[in-house]
Amino acid sequence: MFCKPRDCGVRKVIVISSDKGVAPASGNLYGATKAVCESVAVSYNNYSASRKTRYSVARYGNVVASSGSVIPLFFSQKETGKLTITHDKMTRFWITMPEAVRFVIHSMESMLGGEIFVPHLPSSRITTLASVIAPDAELEVIGIRPGEKLHEIMLTQDESPRTDDLGWAYRVKPQEKTWGGPAYMGGSPIPSDWIYSSASAERLGESELRNMLSKFD
Repeated sequence: MFCKPRDCGVRKVIVISSDKGVAPASGNLYGATKAVCESVAVSYNNYSASRKTRYSVARYGNVVASSGSVIPLFFSQKETGKLTITHDKMTRFWITMPEAVRFVIHSMESMLGGEIFVPHLPSSRITTLASVIAPDAELEVIGIRPGEKLHEIMLTQDESPRTDDLGWAYRVKPQEKTWGGPAYMGGSPIPSDWIYSSASAERLGESELRNMLSKFD
């Protein structure tokens, strides 16, 4: 029989989200469900207000070489001499699996309930990634797929007025905190009109990308 976290004495629940849940592209059902999941996780603190269970969200981007990542695809296409890319200006955030695990654990240790945690991540152009994996290969542009974005967004302009930089991550506070509990402490406000996008994030150069990929070649 399924036991709800609040009824089983669970103190902390953290929901794993993705950049795809931020202003999901039209037709992207996966992104839409992630966005709903984030909202439900934050609002669930009201449901468990009389109990000790609290809910927060960890939101991050592409995990290097995970299932569905473009990196294994590029390595498999390398032998053919041709790599397919959807757009020559496309950018993506990157996080390794160990970094993602540490980030989730740190978020759970720091959470009070209702926060969305977003890590500081570097990005790269897909064309730079392709040239590092297969420098002599031809690049074939096949067009952006339905529901796909040119650049990834991790924080929107609507979220930035209630976002603090904690140094190790950004913390998006809920619009309303009606369940009580301690106040969120620490962090520095970010510009109220800022958008955290892979187009403007710190870029990985070829040497950094080569080092990142060395474990997966």
